[in-house]
Amino acid sequence: MDRTIADLVRVHGFGAGFVALCHALRLGLTSRENFGRFLGGEESSGDLRTLVNRATPAVESAMEAQFLAQSVFYGDFDLIPQYAVTVEDGTVYRVDFVVEGTIEGIELDGRGKYGSTDGEQHFSLEREKRRADAIRRAGVTTAHYSYHQVEKLHTYRATLARLGLPDRTDFPRIHID
Repeated sequence: MDRTIADLVRVHGFGAGFVALCHALRLGLTSRENFGRFLGGEESSGDLRTLVNRATPAVESAMEAQFLAQSVFYGDFDLIPQYAVTVEDGTVYRVDFVVEGTIEGIELDGRGKYGSTDGEQHFSLEREKRRADAIRRAGVTTAHYSYHQVEKLHTYRATLARLGLPDRTDFPRIHID
């Protein structure tokens, strides 16, 4: 597993390796310690060392891992994954990310989140509305984004804007085609 992840970084770039390592950590297929030992010392690039230090099993999807990879790679802001918010009735909800040092939450919504039938979608949307309202009343503002928005860096740029940071016109390549 460790060799495959290192090869992904070398062949497809930081983003692919970061997503793979987060997933492998989540499934218990490796650990930071094992991956770090595998890398040894001399042949390891800065990207591989960053993987060891910043990949996390806390992200719950490839989309979350991809957005976290962007934050780590570009370095304009740090994210706290699966941020716990306790609302007025004592319920604890998790927000996909909160920008460290702020109350700016980021939710990444996949296609399957709301169900496939009209009934499932109606129930899920009502439940999600109650959840979002409770999180807002607890003081965390959230913005929702899709996979396409993450992939095209819209989520990253929108987060820069929400934080009052300057937009970036040039992004180094996080993925190698």
